[in-house]
Amino acid sequence: MVMSKDEDLPHAVDPAGEEAPRAHGSTDAGAATTTSDPAVPLSAAATIDTLLPEGTGRQIGPYKLLQLIGEGGFGSVFMAEQTEPVKRRVAVKVIKKGMDTRQVIARFEQERQALAMMDHPGIAKVLDAGETETGQPYFVMELVDGEPVTDHCDRHKLSIPARLELFVQICSAVQHAHTKGIIHRDLKPSNVLVSVVDGQARAKVIDFGIAKATEGNLTERTLFTGHRQLIGTPEYMSPEQAEGSMDIDTRTDVYALGVLLYELLTGSTPFDSRRLRSAAFAEIARIIREDDPPSPSSRLSQSAATLVTVAARRRTEPRKLSSMLRGELDWIVMKALEKERQRRYETASGLAMDVRRYLAGEPVTAAPPSASYRFRKFVVRHRVPVAAASLVVAALLVAVAGISWQARVARAQLEKAERIAEFMADMLEGVEPGVARGRDTTMLQEMMSSAAARIEKGDLARSPEAELRLRATIGTVFRELALYDEASKMLAPAVPLARSLHDGDHEETAEALGNLGQLLNDQDELEKAEPLYREALAMDRRLFPGDDPRVATDLNNLAQLLDDKGDASAAEPLARQALEMRRRIYPGDHQDVAESLNNLANLMIGGNRGTGDLEGAEKLFREVLAMSRRLYPGDHPRLAGALNNLSVILKNRGDLAGAEPLARETLEMRRRLFPGDHPYVATGLNNLALLIQERGDLVAPEPLFRESLAMRRRLYPGGHTSTATDLLNLGGLLLERGDAAEAEPCLREAAEMYERTKGKNFWPAAKARQGLGSSLARLGRFRQAEPELLEAERVFAAAPGVAARHEKCVEALVTFYGSWDKAEPGRGHGAQAAKWKANLEALEAAKAQKGVPSRS
Repeated sequence: MVMSKDEDLPHAVDPAGEEAPRAHGSTDAGAATTTSDPAVPLSAAATIDTLLPEGTGRQIGPYKLLQLIGEGGFGSVFMAEQTEPVKRRVAVKVIKKGMDTRQVIARFEQERQALAMMDHPGIAKVLDAGETETGQPYFVMELVDGEPVTDHCDRHKLSIPARLELFVQICSAVQHAHTKGIIHRDLKPSNVLVSVVDGQARAKVIDFGIAKATEGNLTERTLFTGHRQLIGTPEYMSPEQAEGSMDIDTRTDVYALGVLLYELLTGSTPFDSRRLRSAAFAEIARIIREDDPPSPSSRLSQSAATLVTVAARRRTEPRKLSSMLRGELDWIVMKALEKERQRRYETASGLAMDVRRYLAGEPVTAAPPSASYRFRKFVVRHRVPVAAASLVVAALLVAVAGISWQARVARAQLEKAERIAEFMADMLEGVEPGVARGRDTTMLQEMMSSAAARIEKGDLARSPEAELRLRATIGTVFRELALYDEASKMLAPAVPLARSLHDGDHEETAEALGNLGQLLNDQDELEKAEPLYREALAMDRRLFPGDDPRVATDLNNLAQLLDDKGDASAAEPLARQALEMRRRIYPGDHQDVAESLNNLANLMIGGNRGTGDLEGAEKLFREVLAMSRRLYPGDHPRLAGALNNLSVILKNRGDLAGAEPLARETLEMRRRLFPGDHPYVATGLNNLALLIQERGDLVAPEPLFRESLAMRRRLYPGGHTSTATDLLNLGGLLLERGDAAEAEPCLREAAEMYERTKGKNFWPAAKARQGLGSSLARLGRFRQAEPELLEAERVFAAAPGVAARHEKCVEALVTFYGSWDKAEPGRGHGAQAAKWKANLEALEAAKAQKGVPSRS
């Protein structure tokens, strides 16, 4: 029945005859198979008066009946207006005329008692109960202006993660019913209504008309089901229900939840509705008890046209949807749908927890214990004598070679090859290090290297489609592992390969461009990455006009790159476009929304300059962290990143006490996630060291800086911006501590590495030059120090957004020339000091005119 919270009541139908609010009906179940109906309009065939018992008008007690919103075989549900003691819209359920048999009244009372026992935001509340003037029972519930969960998801084109979040809500409501001793027995989309409250989708489970108590009876007037009669809806009925068993427990609802999850993912139920509805009783029961439904990913693969439609309703492309369902989501659904209930999830909350683990990127309990176990099972199932990933590729090659055989055999071999390639890609995606959560990746690297070697030898030349897919998968894993040379060997050739396979625009070509661009961006090759990002964005915009996850990702990537290049003015509008698009695509919590919020916050800071809207950035970073904690309850790279970024902004705002615990949590989590050398661990070490230094400890940060620097040198043997930053930070610490001789080589190498990777006009290079000049001056090497400081001032003067750093550099020049004049008086250094002091005063005056506070 249709119910809603009081604060979201639908409007009444006014006398002008405006269309009534959309409502969805439910069933009032007897002992036979039930169905659900949409809202029933009042007509000559079915009016309030004809549906009510004799002697009853349009008023039942304090409830004025407004509209019939649901009708089953035995009862009717009306939208009504309560007039006292409060005025509100409610749903009134009343037994139909002529249907008031002892059994029906018992069932009716059973539903009322079931609802009255429960108190959960996901279950409709009973507000009142009584009898009409003629003695017909009725009860009153809150009114929800909702729609069936599947309709809501499709109408709003909810993504898979958003659908899963809603499903977790449903599981929570069902688990509450179970704790109260109530089994629903008829869970299906029309009995789970969704409304939007304060911008968030909220699910409510309704219609406990055929609910069963786990212990004892809900009423003394128990309805005895006739032999071999089905209670429930065939598409959602468990095998034990189909048997007509009286031994029904909570795992029956777990099965129905599995069917509902299957439908939310694929758009269809495990067994075809038309087949079930046209079958005789015995055949319905046999199908449910004996036939094995296809997994969700297999169901989608049966029809390319259906897959396109289903993917569009989930805001993704067909191939990605199939890949997303393969593996863990398949396992979760199929565990819930086990024929033997002891093999299902024991509870609805157990099913919900596995879905949450999937959303958080954690291993699910439904999954086999390891990737190697999955591999062995695959091999046994296909009778292929393989024991390592390299032989999977070998099997693929042998199969592809079969295309030279006779046509029938060749086609079979090619299909087999494609299945193996799909399995290989799925297996590799399932254990990529962003999801691996700190597991030992040695075996993974060996598998990747072995498979990559076969591809590099040209063994897949006769199957370029499979080669392209595997290059993308293996290359991405290598990139995530920070094995950039190996990643380049996979991803660089993928672009020309994709162009040769597809004329003009194609999603695989755009993906290959984006993958290579991301690798080059990670390697600090921004000039090479930018045209790839721009081409991928233009291509995806032509392929997917409107809001699309791929376009949003392209916008996000290009914005990050432009920010890294120092062009914040060009980056910010792209970042805002990406965020707005992702919010439309993914209502509620989503990792892509969190990523866009994070990137926009970084732009608001003003990059590493820290000169922007720090308060606004902090607000966004807090939103990112809160969202990330909800999305990832355990260790996760994205959660670690959110912790890190909030820590950095708090440090920049002077809240060291708030920042340090976050920095320590970040580092500890990243060490667990990425054992060994990894850029994220190095960043965590570096940021914690800076915090400790900021609070005045000049000893404890040194080992952290040195560990980070050593890690970066191993990761980037040829040099990298982040390595230069570590050198700059270590040199700055040593200089502040008074170790100018030890600081000098660090700062010199930092300046040279920055200039080699970013050019002479990169302002962090100027910062390193300034530090180098100060080190040399302290060592009394004034002539060597002078060009370093002057070069730093030149860069700062020309760079946008670094006025404060420029001012500090000019101040350093005043001090420098003053010190030199003291060491070598009478050589004009005093005049230079006076000149730079005048320049400093001019800068301060200009700043004062703009309303910027003076230096303290």
